[in-house]
Amino acid sequence: MNPDHQFWAHRERGAILVVSLIVTLVMTTMGVGLFYVSNRSFEQMETNTSRSETLYSAETCIEDVIRWMKVTLAAEVPCKSGGVGGVCHTIGAGPSPKTMDSAWRQAGESSTKGQSKVQRRMAQHEYKCTLKLTAIVTNPDEKYLYKIESEGKGPNRVRSDVEVIVSIGPSAKKGGSDVGQGNEYNDPQ
Repeated sequence: MNPDHQFWAHRERGAILVVSLIVTLVMTTMGVGLFYVSNRSFEQMETNTSRSETLYSAETCIEDVIRWMKVTLAAEVPCKSGGVGGVCHTIGAGPSPKTMDSAWRQAGESSTKGQSKVQRRMAQHEYKCTLKLTAIVTNPDEKYLYKIESEGKGPNRVRSDVEVIVSIGPSAKKGGSDVGQGNEYNDPQ
């Protein structure tokens, strides 16, 4: 065998090794990049889902306050004795905050495993809200204006704030339901 031919054959094997190492490095870099991008997309999806769920929890708190107002209205006008301006009712404050682990969303889940997964997820979402009597309008009949400030908190510091103005008019005192509302959504992010 020609010694010159052996030299070139050995060099070709060395070149193949270098090329295969470069291809392996490129493919590894692409794999790591793909893993990073897919992980980032998953985190963004989780944040968007949590943002929606915190809004649901803030709205649930508002519904709780309106239910409380309707029950209280059977005996007296809510917050009238406390005067205008101060907080007259709070939901979810204290050492054990209210969470969204109730059955509000489990109706669509058919399996027990799916229901427990939803319940665990929603238990991470807390809410609290306050009710203030903001004004009493007496022209021609008494009308009471209230402000409900609600806050929903979820995992990863996701938060949704909702403010609602609620009014009770004269027909509510006569047994009719005249609790109306106007919503203002505030996404602090």
